[in-house]
Amino acid sequence: YIQGEIGIKVDLPIVQGDFKIMELGAAVVLQAKLPNPTFLAGHVGGYYSIFNGKVKGNCNFKLTIGEECEIVGGSVVSGIKVISEVTPRTGETKVNVFSNPQAAFTLEVDKVMELEDLDGQIKSFRVKLGDFKLTQGSTEIPGTITWNEAMDVAAFNSTDILPANSTVKATVRVYFEEKVNGQWKPVLVNGKPAEEISETSFTTGEAPDFIPVSNVQYSYPAINQFHFHKNEYSNGYIQLKKGQDDLFVADSKWRRKGRFVLAGNTTGSITDITYNTSENTVQFSIPHSLENDKIYLFELVNIPAEENAMVDANVKNVDNDLTEDGSVIVESKEIEGNYVTLEEKVFYSAGFKTSKYSSFIEKMNSIEKSEGWLVPIIEYVGLYEQGISFSGDEMFDKYEISGDEFIKPLIQFEAKLNNSWYERKVYPLVYREYPLNGNITITNRDINQLGLPPVRAIDIRQENNEKLLTETEIATGYASPVATYSTMVYKLSFWMYQDYADLKQKASYLITPKGYPTGAAYNLLYTSFPPVTSGKYEVEAGYLLPGINKVTSTYKLVIKNQ
Repeated sequence: YIQGEIGIKVDLPIVQGDFKIMELGAAVVLQAKLPNPTFLAGHVGGYYSIFNGKVKGNCNFKLTIGEECEIVGGSVVSGIKVISEVTPRTGETKVNVFSNPQAAFTLEVDKVMELEDLDGQIKSFRVKLGDFKLTQGSTEIPGTITWNEAMDVAAFNSTDILPANSTVKATVRVYFEEKVNGQWKPVLVNGKPAEEISETSFTTGEAPDFIPVSNVQYSYPAINQFHFHKNEYSNGYIQLKKGQDDLFVADSKWRRKGRFVLAGNTTGSITDITYNTSENTVQFSIPHSLENDKIYLFELVNIPAEENAMVDANVKNVDNDLTEDGSVIVESKEIEGNYVTLEEKVFYSAGFKTSKYSSFIEKMNSIEKSEGWLVPIIEYVGLYEQGISFSGDEMFDKYEISGDEFIKPLIQFEAKLNNSWYERKVYPLVYREYPLNGNITITNRDINQLGLPPVRAIDIRQENNEKLLTETEIATGYASPVATYSTMVYKLSFWMYQDYADLKQKASYLITPKGYPTGAAYNLLYTSFPPVTSGKYEVEAGYLLPGINKVTSTYKLVIKNQ
């Protein structure tokens, strides 16, 4: 049953009639008493609106009394409006150059729909995005398309910011495909594709003369990073979300540099920078002269190429003759052009704090570590969390523990499965014959996230685990320590049990009236999950550079389970 609404309009040459609309099973019936039915012919028009208005349109029936109604039109999808709205809207002005134009659709793109076509047959249709492009005049603006999870909203993410003070046109085109003999083909109506096109034209505003922090996807040092190890990696970088190429155009009047400035100071260490226009990346060197446990600003700055000239540099002396024979000459001054002074311009600035330790290894060596502990997981009998307790004068900040939208946690843990509990008990039971029966896999979790086995099911627990540098700390030049106590939690037994339970449930489906499964499936059904045993459980901690995910150093940790 599909809830919606239907309207009927009758256009017949009659003087009077008695009309009634009735539901009859899956059909809607128009019943009418008409005079002189032998000579009547005309049209019956209607509209329909179903799926909460997502599928709607008009229909037109040619009616001749005594003959079957014939539907006029090529396909049931030809009247469906798919493009709901495109923004920015036509006529909008001063549109932000960082904007991502959007298109909203009434139907989910690429989703297969089963609809009854005009010939009464159930057919498979889907909506396809043909074009979503931006143009400035005849020039197409490069970019990529991103979608929401429901696939009914798309955004155009331009590679660079939109051209400033320009008219930009957004064009969106969608079309229908029908599955014919196992292949998807465009739906044709009267020989033409069943498509819909929507266009908007808008005007952009000014482009900023600086890089806003909101346009940085990731960087090293990371923005407001609290524990930057100055000797961990010698190269710094800034990855922009959208290129701002105009800020890096060569100009003989300026020297474009990077600068590390100690909080509260106005001068600092200068470093050369390069800008990759195709990658939208700024790169620079990190000086080893940075001090530990200090707050810095990293700046991109335009410095005048030459010292400003004297105030009278554009003034010259001119001799003026007051007599014909040149016996009287008066000297005057003439100004050529305008006197311009160039002052340095900072066009990017972000704060960070250096760690007390120059490298990750140096920091990990300074931390005191417990022998190891074991805590039962209350909900699961026989399952335990294991771990090590850390103590010292510097623990971990937000980037190290959890990262952010674009940065993975900078400290990455991975278990080394060289312990007897895994090798002798868990591996033969759960993972040796994986996938089970050759085709039964784990589906209760994303195995790419923790690994298979879940070797990355290790994390840090700590109070104040979201610590980043604040604007107040940058202004005052002082920041208090994050924490002095933390723990590394080893959760492999919990997640390995989840894998065991998932596969065991699926193994039960293999039981048939003819008998029970054999081999690995049988073992899963009739073997309990083994509890953690005593021994050494090794973990490798790696330091990951933000964004580029390069491991620069590793540190070995051992949980001693007594």
